[in-house]
Amino acid sequence: MAGTISLSFVANSDDVFLYWKVGGNGTIENCLGFAVRQTLKRESGVTTDWLKNRVGFTDQPAEPGETRPSTDWPFQRYSWTDHDVGVGDLVKYRVYPVIKDAQGHLTPDEAQASDWTPEIPVKSTVTGKIACYFNRGVSASQFVARYLVSHKISKSKLVDSIGDHASSLRSFMGGQLLEKLLGLLDEAIAAPKSKPVHVHASLFELRDEDLVSRLEKLGSRLHIVLADGSPKAADPDPNLGARKRLKKAGAELIDRKVAWDAAKKRTTGALSHNKFVVFVDNKIAARVWTGSTNWTPSGLCTQVNNAVLIDDRKVAAAYLSQWQRLAKAKSNPPSDLSGTNPAPVKAGTAILQPEIWFTPTKKSADIAALQAVCGAAQQGILFLMFMPGEEPLGTIVQKQQAGLYVRGVTNQYVSSAQAAISLYSKKGAPSTFKDHAPNPSGIKTEFAYWLDEVQLNTLGVLIHSKLIVADPFGPNPVVVVGSHNYSKNASTKNDENFLIIRGNSALARAYATNIIGVYQHYRWRQYVKEHPDPWHKLNDKPAWQDGYFDSPDEVTERDFWMKA
Repeated sequence: MAGTISLSFVANSDDVFLYWKVGGNGTIENCLGFAVRQTLKRESGVTTDWLKNRVGFTDQPAEPGETRPSTDWPFQRYSWTDHDVGVGDLVKYRVYPVIKDAQGHLTPDEAQASDWTPEIPVKSTVTGKIACYFNRGVSASQFVARYLVSHKISKSKLVDSIGDHASSLRSFMGGQLLEKLLGLLDEAIAAPKSKPVHVHASLFELRDEDLVSRLEKLGSRLHIVLADGSPKAADPDPNLGARKRLKKAGAELIDRKVAWDAAKKRTTGALSHNKFVVFVDNKIAARVWTGSTNWTPSGLCTQVNNAVLIDDRKVAAAYLSQWQRLAKAKSNPPSDLSGTNPAPVKAGTAILQPEIWFTPTKKSADIAALQAVCGAAQQGILFLMFMPGEEPLGTIVQKQQAGLYVRGVTNQYVSSAQAAISLYSKKGAPSTFKDHAPNPSGIKTEFAYWLDEVQLNTLGVLIHSKLIVADPFGPNPVVVVGSHNYSKNASTKNDENFLIIRGNSALARAYATNIIGVYQHYRWRQYVKEHPDPWHKLNDKPAWQDGYFDSPDEVTERDFWMKA
């Protein structure tokens, strides 16, 4: 025997990511893969079963979409994401090598199996003060492709279909993020008159019917700085419908139209890009909701997005002060605020110590802070980005070239960032940044059991989160979350906000789970795009293990995740 299997994990409100390694020389004699045993506790009871695989051996016919227990179709890899858990679950796992005997039978080998993990709670709250939420906005997926086919919906009508509040697809793709946001607004609406909850919001886009209708019900308890979104000549105020309805409902509505020059009938290059809400309970700023999510059907459901809810008076007060600056500025350009925006606000307590940034800032101090976070990383950096600029992306590239583990997905690069990345994408390099930072795409042509999927050019945005996680398993984990796109425009031309949260291991692990799940999803699709014959069934020889130990890149990955 080569030794027992060591198993590590991270989790959030939607997924559990497992990573394992084998002792000794890293291979197991006659091993054809791994089976994962799961014990799941829910209100309905306790179940223990094998996780299922969708990929079988070459000589085994299978129906489209068929799955079998991993004892029959083992996982020929060293990681797996369990997407089937949900909030409130308690779950634990054990990994077994699957051994082929002389008669060709497959058996999970308990003697070489890992220990059981401890019970893992699947939850949104990571401490008493902070919770993070994710949607399931991975539009370029087989789930969405099959749903559209079965419901006879064209890909171009996907966004229209999830705008229907009764849509099961909307509920699924909106996930915990949509459920929590609706719940927060419902709580504010239901608050008694003796202890009213006022809602102060600064929003870039507002076109989701469920959200607009709830904001209407708040009436005079709603105070909203409403931007003009991403205008164009044919639609100079995409938020016009919501604007009219909220004014009629009696809300305090401050127009912050900074993106469209009405006199010249063209865009200005500036955006009021925030997506934050402060809940003021009985005249006390109590909680703040922020992140990357625009209040539109697409933002909630068809783009990868996230949100963070911080239940802390000091943090909420800092965001309320920023709301007041924006309200006072009205439709003056964001650049006018560069002299008054605090940079940064340190509103920490003993439990929670965030550094809060509002832009525009002077001399790109926000970009320098982001570079410092990435430059200080010692183990690795995970990220999701929409349209990043050259920095801090250039610093992340340098850390990857220095040997750190780097994985992420970007919706697209701006030109300067693309030029920087091309320097690290030379043919023959053992590990390139580009390989580990794919642009998202779907399966373009149906093959094997795979249907063609929604493409980036259909929706325009597949990744909208703006996340950086540095050293999530080290002594000094850092999470960066907010609306800021890590670009020059975000720093100098837009209203933006982001938080740098240091030392919160639970939060870092939750965001790491989200990022690696999105990365693995789109890394496979990049592989399909780059290989003319991408589909391979399970190898019926133990030699499948050898390729996992040939590359220094695999060693870096294993070292990183086994620290979890």
